[in-house]
Amino acid sequence: MIEENLYWAMVYDRWVRAENWPILKGSVLGDIAAPVRALIAPLARRGVKKQLAGHGMGLHSDEDIQAIARRDLGALAGMLGDQDWFFGTEPTLADATVFSLLANIRHVEFTSPMQAMIAGHENLARHTDRFRDRFYG
Repeated sequence: MIEENLYWAMVYDRWVRAENWPILKGSVLGDIAAPVRALIAPLARRGVKKQLAGHGMGLHSDEDIQAIARRDLGALAGMLGDQDWFFGTEPTLADATVFSLLANIRHVEFTSPMQAMIAGHENLARHTDRFRDRFYG
């Protein structure tokens, strides 16, 4: 559930936040001819907003979404504690899953309140960097 909430909060940040929409539109629909993109972009955005509402995340206010993300990031930070990896001395699927979400929030050009939240949990920030360096460095 934690990962699912963070995923939908990330989708909200990218598709709903006004400052991120031009970036997302360019990256997702950038290869489509401008006149067609102008028609498709609002439809795609509306569709994602419906998915957000269908999940339930899109029914919350921005403040509530941030509170959900803050709670779930705190839970992840608590689970990780002072360990390098979530379940032992070597990374597992759980570490890869957490990395995929946190890296997509921390290391992209989109604006997200979750960036500061992750930075506020040094163990999560170090975990993300450790995983990136080990597997993508």
